[in-house]
Amino acid sequence: MSVSATIRDAYALGLTADWIINNWGFDENLPRLAGDAAEGVMNYKNMDIVVKTAKKYNPGVPLKKRLIRTIQAWGDAMITWEALKPGMEERQIPGSGTGGP
Repeated sequence: MSVSATIRDAYALGLTADWIINNWGFDENLPRLAGDAAEGVMNYKNMDIVVKTAKKYNPGVPLKKRLIRTIQAWGDAMITWEALKPGMEERQIPGSGTGGP
């Protein structure tokens, strides 16, 4: 919400800026909260990538029920999984594989 308020207030004051927002600053609420001020915000236009990824990993969930935070959680889980794989393959992580610790 603070991102949308900042963008909206700057827009109302006539300030021109290039807004680059990371995934924690934009979600499905940004256009609703910031209104016209959200036009041209970098990363807002990449929402299509978020929607595409959500459809790929959970095709049974309707668009209205999808949240960017769910995709972030899946991304975090996949990054963790990829980071653990080498140690699991070499059995350096206790409990990985069939033998236990």
